[in-house]
Amino acid sequence: MAFKKAQNRVVIVALALLAISSGHLIEDYLYGVPAGFGLSEPVGLLLAVIWYGLLGSLLVLAVRGARAGFIGLLVIGIFLALAEILYYYHDILYTWPYRNGLLSKGAEIVVIGLSVALAVLCGLALRARSSI
Repeated sequence: MAFKKAQNRVVIVALALLAISSGHLIEDYLYGVPAGFGLSEPVGLLLAVIWYGLLGSLLVLAVRGARAGFIGLLVIGIFLALAEILYYYHDILYTWPYRNGLLSKGAEIVVIGLSVALAVLCGLALRARSSI
């Protein structure tokens, strides 16, 4: 039963991350973040499709209880948390006014928090899965 509870928590956090990060991604496009990395719009769009396809596929695997789904989501959680912190820490801490105000900063902070939570919960789910 502990595994099912851990699995459900992973799924809920992953779905929340999927929803909030997609809105955050749209805002990033509106403010030219992909262009800042030298990416054209088609390349940026392709990367976004691959990213969300990967996230969705790993979520399906986690729903099915597959170890690969939890490991993949754990890696995504760590990667996304680090990427968000390294790219946005200055804006979160020091820039005001910023984009759409508290909504923009809040989305960045929530994405970081959900990414960390996803990584931790995936680790706990893997641990619970191995004790079945």
